[in-house]
Amino acid sequence: MKRSMVVVVIAILVVFSGCSKNQEAINNGVNTNPTDNPLKGQWILEAFETIGDTILAVHPSDTVRAVFGDNASLTGRARGRCGNYYSSVYEIGPSPDLRIDSIRSSEALCSISVYWQFIHALEGVSRFEISDRLYLYYDGGSRRMWLRQEVTQ
Repeated sequence: MKRSMVVVVIAILVVFSGCSKNQEAINNGVNTNPTDNPLKGQWILEAFETIGDTILAVHPSDTVRAVFGDNASLTGRARGRCGNYYSSVYEIGPSPDLRIDSIRSSEALCSISVYWQFIHALEGVSRFEISDRLYLYYDGGSRRMWLRQEVTQ
């Protein structure tokens, strides 16, 4: 009887400690509900832009994909001019803050692809915006990448 009471008390403590962390994350604006994740899905890189200036469109044969998962994972692959793949983690902060960390990539050079430009830009992403596209802002917000949502069937 005494042993079962200890187990019940420990279970209650574990449950309530998890709730307080989730409440703290909600209070800080961190998205903890994966169904509310606006980034979830597959996106394809379309262009890079220096705000108010030059737009560099990605060549149609140079596909770079970003897959934002429910569990804060970001994975992707380049096809066409490059065959590299990458994985990372992300965190959505108070909207519209976004941080991407721990990017790991295969190492092919891909000199004619925008793949490495994309990876280096991901390292500096600080916020996002979604309208008809996903815009990822980097370099202190002076540049952004455009990604379109990939329709899966």
